[in-house]
Amino acid sequence: MAALRAANPRAHITLAARAPIAPFVAASPMKEAIDRVIPLPIDPYRWDAPTPALFAALKRALAAFSDEPVETFVSAELRPTWFTFVMAAKLRPERAVTLRRVAYSRAFVGSICRRLSLSVPRFERYADARTRVHELDRYRRLLHYLGAGEPVVPQWSLSPARSRRVLREHGLERFSYVACFPCGSAGTSLKIWPAERFVAVLGAVRGTLGGRVLVAGDQSERPALEAFAARCAEAGLEPHVFAGGLSSFGELSALIANAWGYLGNDTGLAHLAGAFGVPGTTVYGGGTWPAYAPWANGSVGVVHPLPCFGCYWDCAFGHALCVERIPAEPVRAALEAAVAAAGAPARVVEVATFAAETLAVMGDAAERYREAQADRAARLEALLVMARKFPAPS
Repeated sequence: MAALRAANPRAHITLAARAPIAPFVAASPMKEAIDRVIPLPIDPYRWDAPTPALFAALKRALAAFSDEPVETFVSAELRPTWFTFVMAAKLRPERAVTLRRVAYSRAFVGSICRRLSLSVPRFERYADARTRVHELDRYRRLLHYLGAGEPVVPQWSLSPARSRRVLREHGLERFSYVACFPCGSAGTSLKIWPAERFVAVLGAVRGTLGGRVLVAGDQSERPALEAFAARCAEAGLEPHVFAGGLSSFGELSALIANAWGYLGNDTGLAHLAGAFGVPGTTVYGGGTWPAYAPWANGSVGVVHPLPCFGCYWDCAFGHALCVERIPAEPVRAALEAAVAAAGAPARVVEVATFAAETLAVMGDAAERYREAQADRAARLEALLVMARKFPAPS
């Protein structure tokens, strides 16, 4: 967003984001580059067929957009959905940009646009959706396509006075605790590393780095966070639970920014810690690898490469072996190394626990599963096409 603003200083930039995400923009440095944020009261991943309930939800979502002319519409998602194209049809921009080879239901979009008397504009494509690259690389390609400069790696900061106030309110001191994110993936539970291994790592570094732990997450995760804190206490650690919400993002930021390190699943909080320059370690699975691989100095990722990577968490095995098979020891070593070299470039530690024969079988099974899922999607697409051609009598 900063690069776009620098390249277009007089433009009016609007960011449309799902409602749970939008408030975080106003609480972050991103607000300096954006003129308006539109919270979208719809989750496009919940819908795959045109229904009265969907049209009611769409009416509420699209009502947030005025009829003012739009020069450029940018689809910046990692996985554009049907809603991307419906929104572009609503905005009627002079120019629309998205990825190539985007997997979405043309029939679904066609049904919606016909019902709403909309027409999808022609899109320009800046990169291939099937190319597995880091998000920073993808954003770089997008910015170059738009004629903007290089994206700057985030380096956020907080005022010392605010930090002192927040720490005092929570009975903590700067650099006296580690921030741990054992949850943070309610929508994708497959990403969550076993709690007992988080506790094992924290217990193993207690003697060298300290045993005070900030157990942080969303207020909806409070029961899980408190259960995790109880495990920590049983292991002789000193846990402090922070279960926040949209209104406490600034408070959470201050707590994370003043930790000596972080340890967590691949979630927004781990990347927030990186933005504040906190060293630490993230446990990764293969759902979106390597899109969100570590990027900040002092960050170390631990990953178990498998031939089924790139599943977007539609796991062929029903449970994420890529996450479950990561043992505690390499994560402990990665955390200690990250803290010891806080200014070192981000890096990845790979572990391997399967024999070559097992990996071959897993690769074959995953390929068959994806073929079945593709066939299922094609059948649904055919049904939607049939419904458009032969609508049910009213």
